[in-house]
Amino acid sequence: MKPLNLDNRPCSPVSSNCVIWQGPTLDCINLCTGDTISDVMAKMAEELCTLLDQTNVDNYDLTCLGVTSCGPKDFQALIQLLIDKICELNNINPDGTKDEPACPDCVVTVAPCLREQDSNLPATMQLLDYVQFLANKICSIIDIITNLQIEIDNLNIRVTILEEATPPSFVIPSFTLACQIGTLTGTQFINIILQEFINNVWCDFYATTGTTTELSNAVQSICILDTDLQLTTGTPFLTNPNWIQSASYNTVADAINNIWVALCDVYNAVDNISLTVQDTNSIDLNYTGGVLTANIQDTGWKDLDGFAFYTGAMASDKPQCRRIGNQIHFRGAVYVPINNGAGAPVLLTGANTYNNVYRANPYVGAGGVIYDAESRILFNNTGVGAASVIPATVLDAGTNLDSSYSVPQLVATRKLDVETFVGSGITGAIQLTAAINVTILPNKTLRLSSLNVIEQELTDLAPFIGSSLLNGLTSNFTLRSWIINQRNHVRQIDGNMSLSQAPIIGLLGSGIVIGELYRIINYTPGDDFTNIGALLNADNQTFIATGITPTVWTGSQLIPLSSALHYDSFYNTLGPGYTGSQWPFLIDLATPDFDAARTNNLGGFIFRLDGLMAYVDPCTTDIKSYECIPP
Repeated sequence: MKPLNLDNRPCSPVSSNCVIWQGPTLDCINLCTGDTISDVMAKMAEELCTLLDQTNVDNYDLTCLGVTSCGPKDFQALIQLLIDKICELNNINPDGTKDEPACPDCVVTVAPCLREQDSNLPATMQLLDYVQFLANKICSIIDIITNLQIEIDNLNIRVTILEEATPPSFVIPSFTLACQIGTLTGTQFINIILQEFINNVWCDFYATTGTTTELSNAVQSICILDTDLQLTTGTPFLTNPNWIQSASYNTVADAINNIWVALCDVYNAVDNISLTVQDTNSIDLNYTGGVLTANIQDTGWKDLDGFAFYTGAMASDKPQCRRIGNQIHFRGAVYVPINNGAGAPVLLTGANTYNNVYRANPYVGAGGVIYDAESRILFNNTGVGAASVIPATVLDAGTNLDSSYSVPQLVATRKLDVETFVGSGITGAIQLTAAINVTILPNKTLRLSSLNVIEQELTDLAPFIGSSLLNGLTSNFTLRSWIINQRNHVRQIDGNMSLSQAPIIGLLGSGIVIGELYRIINYTPGDDFTNIGALLNADNQTFIATGITPTVWTGSQLIPLSSALHYDSFYNTLGPGYTGSQWPFLIDLATPDFDAARTNNLGGFIFRLDGLMAYVDPCTTDIKSYECIPP
């Protein structure tokens, strides 16, 4: 048998590692059927080495036998020597006769190596028994060696046959790839394909798709049941022939299939939806080109109806309202039209048009205002009554407000041009004021209440008109009376803005009352009041009159201090024959006095609607479309 060192890898075609022992199991040398020839040869070699070691004569000490030199040369000679010695000890002759007592029997120690092989051996034996045991053991070993030699010879024959046989050739298979595997294409060896697939395809695929457990959990996360209804047909999914029902549903492929069925159902359902939008009072919805937009309903600012007397530059400055959803906002200045005395309103062409119109009566008639039963002003008189001031572009004619809404208590104003003194031709505007209340009613009419109306109730049996402190904010004066400077000290004015009593002057006679308190103003040198109580003759000297005729009185003036006012509260622009600035004469007043607390004296007054808000019933069907008006 020739040694092989060409390839030590397992199962080389000519290696003894690939030859199987088919002989019997030999327990004595721990050899089993099915072991490789390499193992069998190794075990037999080990046993052979052991036997050779045990039968090596040089390993035995024969001193006790009297053999010091020229001892036995081999194991057989050693055995024969031992037999001869035993015969001698037992007095046995070579012919088989026994000489008594030639071979004594004695106790000897059993060799440890023998007890290691058989634990049942005693530690000591009789010499004769021990020699007989060794002889039997040696014979057994000889038989084993003979059998082993036969087996070795057989193995040598078989191994030689294997070594001399032609080695089989092994070719790694390859095939052409139908698709790219990682970076591989074309024809590749199977080991290269397997390595590329595992390292560069399968590992990435496994990391992306998740573990088997994760995929299984995902498959079982289905949320659409067989009995759930399809959006397109309204029938259960189990009636769809493409739907995999729960009894057969197990794999990822099943899950993907059902996902597509559900997705197609949703797609087809949505594709057939026709969206209809419906506007509300607050939101203007539009659906165009698949885009839904929502705008707040906003009409933009619209001019109020009933203000046609706003002309010229004022035509674009009318009071306005704006509806946003259900809320209506108001803004702008409202002028009470003035009656021109010819059955028409004085046209308002500018913000100061009414400053030099010396009339006070509002215009009552078509295109103006009208009084209600309580003498309140209602705007937008159509000739048959007051109409809505809110245009139809904001609210339809049949749509009303859900309640009345008022501007917080406010003050109306009017500017009136006044001469510095009568006939001077030099004018300045005086601001008149009036406490009023403004309300937008449910029927959309705009109402103004004067102070006299505010101060009383219909149920009053004895109305106390003029009792409120609001009279202090409300203008009233006597025509052609002097205008008071309100910034100077005024006492006991009781709401009057003018005084009909003139200072006392010598040119008009005495008029002095004994016991009254007087002050000298505009003192004229030479005049002498010391005889009627004055200590000095000078401006601002006060005295109590003790007589009625001063010694000299030519041009000085006396102010009776028991009256309401100091003289310096007047605008004193005296000219020859004039005593100061006077209130103008208003030609349409029935009485010689003006009082802004009266409804019929409010012509030309202005108030603003800024801040007034009103609301529409939220259930109204009067919906105005969104209107985008560039600023």
